[in-house]
Amino acid sequence: MCRRIFLFAASALLFSSASSPANGNEISKLVADSGVQAGFFVHVGSADAELAQSLKPNAATQVHLLTRDSDQISPLRAKLRAGGHYGEISVDRLDGDLLPYVDNLVNLLIVEDQTGISKDEILRVLVRNGV
Repeated sequence: MCRRIFLFAASALLFSSASSPANGNEISKLVADSGVQAGFFVHVGSADAELAQSLKPNAATQVHLLTRDSDQISPLRAKLRAGGHYGEISVDRLDGDLLPYVDNLVNLLIVEDQTGISKDEILRVLVRNGV
């Protein structure tokens, strides 16, 4: 089961990091295809508030964006606040190669910028049956 989960996450990574960044329709499709309907969703490497909104399918979902570019954080937060989404969707800086979560917390993880993040680290933060 663990291998299937990682393969889905890896295919999501490849799908969303192809020649151009993922768009809202692609993200919505990834969420729908994953079968995960709610929980804590993380998008690593995202700098797009509209994209984050498409990652939040319902009120039972919290979304956390992680970016390595600290210059993107304030504008993203401002855009999310202006749209009334900040809180349900939050933004932080990823510094280093460890995801800032306890073990088994993330239900859905989409990684566009995997730089330095190992397979073991991805699997560490995913809940059982997470993708």
